[in-house]
Amino acid sequence: MAIKMCKKVKDRINKLKKIFIDLESISELKRDLEELKKSKNILLDRDIAIIRSAIAIDQREFKLNVEQFDFIENSDVRRQLIVDYIKMMATPRYDFDILCQYSFFQIEQLINYYYNLRFEGASNNKLAEYFLSYYDDDRLKEAKKKFPDNVGKISAKQKLIAFWKEFEFKNSLRLEGLRKTTLTYSTLKFDIYHIQYVRNTVHRDAYFTNQVETSYYSKNEENFQNIKNKDNVDRSPDEWHIFNRMHPIEFRKAKKIKKVINRTNNFVKVIKIEIEKQQQKN
Repeated sequence: MAIKMCKKVKDRINKLKKIFIDLESISELKRDLEELKKSKNILLDRDIAIIRSAIAIDQREFKLNVEQFDFIENSDVRRQLIVDYIKMMATPRYDFDILCQYSFFQIEQLINYYYNLRFEGASNNKLAEYFLSYYDDDRLKEAKKKFPDNVGKISAKQKLIAFWKEFEFKNSLRLEGLRKTTLTYSTLKFDIYHIQYVRNTVHRDAYFTNQVETSYYSKNEENFQNIKNKDNVDRSPDEWHIFNRMHPIEFRKAKKIKKVINRTNNFVKVIKIEIEKQQQKN
């Protein structure tokens, strides 16, 4: 049975070559294929399942759109975005956490690329001045003492906060390819925050995260529904804490695969405009 499956996987590799020309990635898949032959628990191995899905990706309901990264001029960045995009699209439906991981890899890669272009050749003072302008006053003085000297050392959260605040869209986003004609700025921002939450918490300690989330959700589920029905001005500080804590947990429990894929693609379209401006300058 394993031999037949390996032959089938080899056939799929050839199909994948037509979709995605990346010799390094193909080599990795071939090496994993060799491991398949030695594995006695093929169907129980999540990583193998992801590889098998990647090779059979043309059968999934989502259409591959690697061309959406054609605007990226740096070949290394573009290649990595395509690799993570394909891995996201190939992740089995039951593995929502891994889906969010590959989604956020793309988001973080894009935000890093944008700020590296923007501050290429700039002094550390210029870098610090920009990002610290989005800090609260009481955090500013302390932050100046230990601010990172390059974009890569700045947290993804901090870079996204700066990006959202600088380009805070006053009107709904009008993005080509949306089923609905518009997407609100706040919806995109908070959905990406939720994707980041899933990626970060599970990546650090999945076992502990599952225990804490289950306990917290069970304890606050009924109260959360009441809090959601209140106007913002009517929520107490404690209710806001529950509101903000429960939303990402609820997002993870819902496991809305299409939403994660759509929001990732939406972010590509939003940041594409700013990246193209920086590439033209450079």
